[in-house]
Amino acid sequence: MHNEIQKAPWEAEDAFPLKPEGSEYGYLRARKATPCSREELIEKCRRADRGRIRLVWVPEFPRLVPPSEVSFLREALHAGALARVEERIRWLMFMSVAWGLWALAGSPRARPLIISLVVLTGILPLIRAVRTRRVLRSSPPEAMAGIAADSRFATWLAGRKMRVTWILLACIAGAQIWQLAVGIDVSLYAAGFVKPLVREGEYWRLMTGALLHANLLHFTLNALALATLGWLTEALAGRARLAATYVVACLAGSCCSYFLSPHSLSVGASGGIVGLLGFLAVLVVRHRGALPKSLGRWVFGTIVVVALSGIAGHQIIDNAGHAGGFVGGAMMGVLFLRKRPSVVPPAPGRAWRIAEWVFAALLLISTGAMVIKAGDESTGWTGAYSRAHGHLERGESEAAIRSFDAILELNPEYPPALVGRGYARMQQGDYEGAQRDYTEALRLNAGDVDTLINRAWARRHLENFEGAREDLDHAIRRDSRSVLALRQRASLRWHLENLEGARDDYDAALKVEPRNLEALTDRGVLRLSLDDLDGALADLDKSLEIDPKNARNLVWRAWVRFLRNEHDAALADCERALALKPDDAYAINTRGLARYGKGDVDGAIRDYSESIRLAPRHDYAYSNRGDARRGKSDLPGALADYAEALKLNAEDPESLLGRGLVRRDQGDLAGAKADFEAALKAAHRWWTRRGEAEEAIRSLEKKK
Repeated sequence: MHNEIQKAPWEAEDAFPLKPEGSEYGYLRARKATPCSREELIEKCRRADRGRIRLVWVPEFPRLVPPSEVSFLREALHAGALARVEERIRWLMFMSVAWGLWALAGSPRARPLIISLVVLTGILPLIRAVRTRRVLRSSPPEAMAGIAADSRFATWLAGRKMRVTWILLACIAGAQIWQLAVGIDVSLYAAGFVKPLVREGEYWRLMTGALLHANLLHFTLNALALATLGWLTEALAGRARLAATYVVACLAGSCCSYFLSPHSLSVGASGGIVGLLGFLAVLVVRHRGALPKSLGRWVFGTIVVVALSGIAGHQIIDNAGHAGGFVGGAMMGVLFLRKRPSVVPPAPGRAWRIAEWVFAALLLISTGAMVIKAGDESTGWTGAYSRAHGHLERGESEAAIRSFDAILELNPEYPPALVGRGYARMQQGDYEGAQRDYTEALRLNAGDVDTLINRAWARRHLENFEGAREDLDHAIRRDSRSVLALRQRASLRWHLENLEGARDDYDAALKVEPRNLEALTDRGVLRLSLDDLDGALADLDKSLEIDPKNARNLVWRAWVRFLRNEHDAALADCERALALKPDDAYAINTRGLARYGKGDVDGAIRDYSESIRLAPRHDYAYSNRGDARRGKSDLPGALADYAEALKLNAEDPESLLGRGLVRRDQGDLAGAKADFEAALKAAHRWWTRRGEAEEAIRSLEKKK
């Protein structure tokens, strides 16, 4: 023992209880004392498939002792330790691969953080385990005596209670349950560390933001870290110093984030957790003679990993909050941990006992204040943001814009409010205003995928197709697994007649989400345009497996079946769609096509007429009725229907072709040729009746 420091409690002769009477040999596991023979004790220490035995009793010692202090157990401990480390290596290899696959499959924005977790929880422990295995293989069993100090410390530590740590965990767990009850997004803006609202006087957010988390993974990682570091701090420095250090570190982290990152929303207990790490760093330096060297290596190794994780995940990690928390915790260590000589843990004075309850009460009060303040609709930004999103969900765009304006009065450079106002403006058809809001949001938060997608949609409505394509390309570069971005780019390519490119994007989207209903439907309709009827039918069949009551997809499948001359199946799909939506003009129109295909021309005309009654601006129904009337030789009626269709859509190739055929039958060859040529000019290159129009022109040329 270092001569400057009083003996640590785990080094004392009475560190562990007296051995029970009645048996010479035995062991203590999970607080249960079990007598046994010498041979049974050796076998228990050798086996690695059960929980570790931390204390044993033998005739040579009057008290329970760690097994590594018993000479005849060292060979068994050596074998058991080697078996355990082999098992740990296999488990860590599996964990590293699992984390790595998640990193590859996850969002590129979160990938750096996931990779850092791979390093922290997989690769670094794996390296340590491999090194331990090498040492065990190269050392004789007698070397187990060298770990006696570490073993005494670990055994003593395992017996320490963590009262304040449980209080801290209860606070953040209670906050997480409340978040799940009200909704994560609502809770973040209701009680999170929103910097502009702190400037408006809501200082309670400095503490409540440290109780909330962005998602369950964020909460789980912080809870595990808090349990470990809180337990160590409480055992080595006492309950009062843990409570005080955690609260001070949380506040220091919030203050640092407030000044260095003034526009972002911050949540999470990591400022306080990193503060405990800073406190422990000071503790292991000041008491390095009393504490095991392995503890110091672990603390400083963890500091390095946290720093590297912050660098890798700087886009989603509040490094300013981490830095402030670390400095706050380290300062608490500098101020309130004595220099040598000292005892570990230091004895608490009366002031520290009072501080323990004061800081614990502050945490509980902060938790209560978070719920009470969050429920107050008049609380600054909270009420405005909640009302704004409520208006958006109800389609009340004007009211939503007023609420977002109120938010932006507090902070004109807050990206979520700009995005929300842009969406409300798109609801109103103000695409110029929406584009301005999205552009400003991207200036403040460059590369945000959702904002890029929204601006692309606004630009498309403004017919800025090149700008929309650039935004969607940028969004997909940022997140190649964004199904929404892939679908939007596919739709844009389709509009610009790049059908093969659109199909590639739908294929990519469905690789990410094979059961995405919208992507399956869109690709099915696209394949219909590409005359790939089998592929279209397969996609629509799969979409209807996902949602059998989707009337729109039933109509689309009926259309495909009509083109495949499966008229009975097409009629069945139309009837199913009309059972779900009896007044669906498109379903009635498609039923007319199926009836026409079966030769029921009168039934088809009735359906087309009913479709026109329900949707008077449905040009396809006029064109289809014109075809049916032409089939019955009602040329004047057909000509009138084509005229109505062309009033609604002057460049409809189907109506132009139909009118040309009627004019040809009436002997108006010049008018017929003009219509055929106009149809070819207006049609997309994938129009399925292009060959018919070209043949009609050639036929007229021969007659001439």
